[in-house]
Amino acid sequence: MGPLSLSVSSFIALVILVLGAYLYSIHPSMGIVIGLLLLFGYAMISNGIHALQISRTTENTITSKIRSLAVGLVEVQGKVIPVDPALLLRSPQTQTPCVYFKNYVRGGIFPWYVMIEGDRVINSYSNYEMKGIPFYIEDDTGKILIDPFLADINLNSKEYDTEKEHIVLRPGSTVYVSGVAIPNPDAPSDAVGNERLMIKKGHYDDPFSISENSKLAGRSSFMGLPFILAGLTLIFAAIIIGFQLYSIQF
Repeated sequence: MGPLSLSVSSFIALVILVLGAYLYSIHPSMGIVIGLLLLFGYAMISNGIHALQISRTTENTITSKIRSLAVGLVEVQGKVIPVDPALLLRSPQTQTPCVYFKNYVRGGIFPWYVMIEGDRVINSYSNYEMKGIPFYIEDDTGKILIDPFLADINLNSKEYDTEKEHIVLRPGSTVYVSGVAIPNPDAPSDAVGNERLMIKKGHYDDPFSISENSKLAGRSSFMGLPFILAGLTLIFAAIIIGFQLYSIQF
């Protein structure tokens, strides 16, 4: 569920639908334009609020030692350890051994779509491909399994090749992981403490980030404010156009 409750979202959607239908009856083409402005404005504000909520939650989460972890929202710091070195990925462009890679080509292509094939994601709009495999994070008290699927990965180290940008997470890298610790269904029956847990993406509202700096995990706040401002601008434009259309009609 998003940052706004289902009842509030349903009410706002109903208001947009009714208002759009009314304006459509007055002026079909402008009614569609105003309805789209309201719809996109609401969506951007909702996503912006969601980003701010994730940022606030992440910033309030204290970095813990792995041995002391319990089920719930956590943040840990440690080195990346492959589950099986023989199964490491190779980034397509640089052939770098890694547990995660993302290849990004500046300038997207249309039409926009996102395709998920197992743990591989292809986004045609920004023209990127990413893939990750489970790995361990280890500190001086123990290690815990990480499933990087759907993680927001923010790394300072990037490789560039003309118009292409390559982001790779290598074994031995020291990173922060913020996410939800849950029981690992594949843990041995005699596992105890952190050995029976894993960190992965939880619900929609739960943060899940992997970064080289704990503060980078809160970068959603910088993404949230522009979304909210852009959404308010769209809604304000829709209101202005709607009032002008109403005044011309009556």
